[in-house]
Amino acid sequence: MGPIEADIPETQRSIKLNTPQASSMADQSIPSDDQLPQKYTPNFTYFQGFWCPSQLVPNITAFQNHFQALDDDIVLASKPKTCTAWLKALAFSILNRHRCPLSNSPLASPNPHDLVPYFEMTLYNNGCHPDFADVSSPRLFATHLPYHALAESIKNSKARIAIGLAPFWAHVLDYRKQSTANPNKVLFLKYEEMKGNPVGQIKKVAEFMGCPFSEEEEKAGAIDEIAEFCSLSNLKNLELNKSGSLKTMKRQTNSFLRKGDCTTGSLKQRPGIASRGTPL
Repeated sequence: MGPIEADIPETQRSIKLNTPQASSMADQSIPSDDQLPQKYTPNFTYFQGFWCPSQLVPNITAFQNHFQALDDDIVLASKPKTCTAWLKALAFSILNRHRCPLSNSPLASPNPHDLVPYFEMTLYNNGCHPDFADVSSPRLFATHLPYHALAESIKNSKARIAIGLAPFWAHVLDYRKQSTANPNKVLFLKYEEMKGNPVGQIKKVAEFMGCPFSEEEEKAGAIDEIAEFCSLSNLKNLELNKSGSLKTMKRQTNSFLRKGDCTTGSLKQRPGIASRGTPL
């Protein structure tokens, strides 16, 4: 085990997937980029009030039926292509800043998606039943599921949910309502605010996660260092994210970190579409 791998928290390297297919779980239901036909279109199923890739339905059901949340669990919720990798990098760096200094950060080798696993696409894929017995707390997870589709143990515990970072209305509305009704349970992040004031937002996320920065850390520039290290420009320029591939899902890492421009989405929409939204 190399020095970087040794520093990776137990949360990210000690989850045992109890299934005969665990070693190849990422190969079987999600094709790699070079296996996709030119006009590949995944099958989707309308399941529990939302559309999702059909192959994920049994994974979601297994997650809902078997996952037991702890009160100090942290769940990062988002929709695909809403800077999830950036949110994962920030949360991981904040949570593990005392045992993973940025000078030797695991983020320089594994991609954020490998460090913070998805419930429905990684942990419960292909009939896996993760064994969390050796995982230290607080545990950090991720999901693309809407709030109502989360395991009941998450909703009924004190586990915290950070939702970010861009508006996909039907998906985030439930999270938005929960963040208003129970701000200690759900933190609602806005992409524009993350881009405009990363230091202030990182401080806010750390307080929500239960690991606030001390006055000494702030004076020493710890927040600025995390903001710089986890900036989109720095993450995109890491060699792993330019030419590497994920270990947990067969995907090239260069597809996860994009331009990061707040106007990019509206530029790609048909005329008039962007103006129909209502600010949250």
